[in-house]
Amino acid sequence: MNRQRGRGASRWCSVIAALLMLAAPLAVARVETTFEGVVVKIRGRDFKQAVSELQELANRGDARAQYLLGLAYLEAKWVPQDIPQAISWLQIAADGYDGSYARSAADEARQTLLKVGSQVSGADLLRSDQITAAFLQSYDARVAASVERGSEALHAAASKSPAAAGSGGDAPEVVAGCAVDPALRGCAEGVARIPGDRCAGQFPKPDSEATAKGPGADIRRPVYPLDSLRQAWEGKVVVLAHVDRSGYVCRVTLVSGSGIGEVDHAVLNTVRFWRLVPAQSRGEPVESLFRGGVEFRMSDFQFD
Repeated sequence: MNRQRGRGASRWCSVIAALLMLAAPLAVARVETTFEGVVVKIRGRDFKQAVSELQELANRGDARAQYLLGLAYLEAKWVPQDIPQAISWLQIAADGYDGSYARSAADEARQTLLKVGSQVSGADLLRSDQITAAFLQSYDARVAASVERGSEALHAAASKSPAAAGSGGDAPEVVAGCAVDPALRGCAEGVARIPGDRCAGQFPKPDSEATAKGPGADIRRPVYPLDSLRQAWEGKVVVLAHVDRSGYVCRVTLVSGSGIGEVDHAVLNTVRFWRLVPAQSRGEPVESLFRGGVEFRMSDFQFD
C-alpha cells in the first residue's frame, strides 16, 4: 500500500480542495464541532486538532469526515498509516446508515474502495470488518438509548407527567400532533370527527406495527429549510412518534437528529401532521410507538 502514496498525492490534494470549496461558503451548523470548523483548522495547518474534530464528526455520522479520515489513514496524512482503519472509515462512508449524513462523499468513498480494494490483504480486510462492526454496534447502542429516552418522554407526555419533555433538563423535545390537538393549523378536518378517546398512552403489544405505507396513510415531505440548503445537508432524521389508533400522530420526538436546528424542526413540524396505518391487535387498531425516518436529498428538496 505504501507504493500508492506517491501516486495518490494528486488525488489527495484534489479531494482536500473539493471539500474546502464545498465547506467554505456554508453557514455554521448549530453544534459545537462542525465540518466547517475543521476546514478552518486545516487551512491553519492545525492538523492535530483537525484530526481530533474529524474523529468526533465521523463518530457522530458525518460521511465527509469519515471519508476524509479514511483517506488520511490510507495515505498517512496527519496520522500514521493504518490500512484496516482506512478501509473501515471508507466503507462506513460509502454504505451509510440511518444516523449518517452529509452523504455527498459516499460516491467518492466507493470509488476509492474500488481502486484500492484489490491491494488490501485478507488480514487487513478482516480487521477492517471488525472495526466497522464495533463502530456500528456502538452506534446501535446510542440509538437504543435515544429510543428509550424518547419512549419515556412520549409516555410521560401522554400521562401528563411532570417528567414530560419540554420541562427542561436532558428530556428530548416532544411536539404535539394532530391527534392530540386537532385544532392545529394543517390538521385534516376529519381528525376532530373521530369518535372516542385519543392518545391515552396505552400501548398493547401489536400483531402488526404502524406503517407509513398503505391505504389511508398521508405522509407529507418536509420543506427543506433554505438556510440549511446552503449547508448542503443530506441524511436521514429518525423520529419516534406516538400514533393513535386513528393513525394520526399524537406526539413526536427525535431519535437521531441532524445537529442542525432548522432541519430537525422541519421534520418534527411535518411528522406531527402525518397519518399512518395504525398498529393492529386482534384485528383492531391500537395505539403504538412508531420509529421512522425522513430522508433529505439535495435532488428532491422543496421550497416554500
